[in-house]
Parts: sequence; structure tokens; C-alpha cells
Amino acid sequence: MKRRNRPISCLPFKLAFKTDGTLVPILRFAFFGIAAACLVTTMTLTPMSQKILIPRSVLLLENASYSLYLTHVFTLPAMLLVLHRMPFDLPAWATISPLFAASVLIAMIFYVVFEKPSQRFSSSTPDATN
Repeated sequence: MKRRNRPISCLPFKLAFKTDGTLVPILRFAFFGIAAACLVTTMTLTPMSQKILIPRSVLLLENASYSLYLTHVFTLPAMLLVLHRMPFDLPAWATISPLFAASVLIAMIFYVVFEKPSQRFSSSTPDATN
């Protein structure tokens, strides 16, 4: 078997993954966590961020982010079971796209049905600590 020469720029990504294809946890934090933190910090600290009009759909996604955090643990395995029972093999992009869409859709439904009413209820009840 002939081995292809890979550019050196691929080396960090090759080292970040285990042989079974999973990402090494500390490197997952280094690759994605630090970059995401820098992006969020930059966007919130720039003066331009107060002047940007954000569409309502993006605000809904922002508000539903905690619901996404709660529901993705159940949504992703359920969707994987459904996709693996398909009578044909799907390419990676065709597997990831429905997983992402289903996770976001379920999170938005969970937010509208459970989280938003509970926030409204908790803000309307008197504080028990006083």
C-alpha cells in the first residue's frame, strides 16, 4: 500500500484524534473551547456589537441554547439509531446535517414548550427568600 504524503499543517489534527476517531478531550478543549471563548469575548467586547441588529430567529437560537445543551444528549443518539436503520449508507455530511437539524429543532420546541413558560412563571411568583 502506497502512503500519501500529508502536509505538515495536518499534523496537529492527526495528533488530536485517537485511533478510533474520537477526539482527545484536552485537545478538544484546545481546538474548540479556546477558539469559541475568544470569538464570544471579541463579539461581546467590541463597540460594534451593541449596534448590530440581530434577527429574531438568531435570538430564538440564543435563548434555546440551554435547551439544546439539555436535549442534545437524547436527540443525537435517537437520530443516529434512525439513520443507521436506513436501508442505504449515507455519506458523512448527510448524516451530520439531519443530526444538527434535529437537535436544533427539538431544542427550540423544548424551549417554547417548557423553558420559556417556566421562566415566565418563576418571574411572576414572589421570591421566597424575602
